[in-house]
Amino acid sequence: MGNFYEELKKLLPAYASCLCTVRTDYALAVDVSNWGAYAMTAALSFMWGSWRGPEAGEELAMLEAMKELGAVDGISRLPDITVDGFDIILQDRIISSLNELWRLYSFDRGPSSS
Repeated sequence: MGNFYEELKKLLPAYASCLCTVRTDYALAVDVSNWGAYAMTAALSFMWGSWRGPEAGEELAMLEAMKELGAVDGISRLPDITVDGFDIILQDRIISSLNELWRLYSFDRGPSSS
């Protein structure tokens, strides 16, 4: 988020010392990093011609396995089936929406050779 450092510092002065200052060629501003990763997998799915994101139920299985190993939510710090305070229903909705967009607008082209 270094690309947005100056703007974020003005919006959140109390957090200025915690903000990332490293700039990148491309920045994807998202509320939850998982959502950004899923958006990237959707974009790659369009490039490669096949869905590369998680399938139905995989997010729940991953969160349950992480909880079993002692992981906690990044916001609540509780061992819940949540991601940054958002429940599994919303996680699944994000994943399903991206998958639906891919299915509606993709073409079966296969991997790009360029």
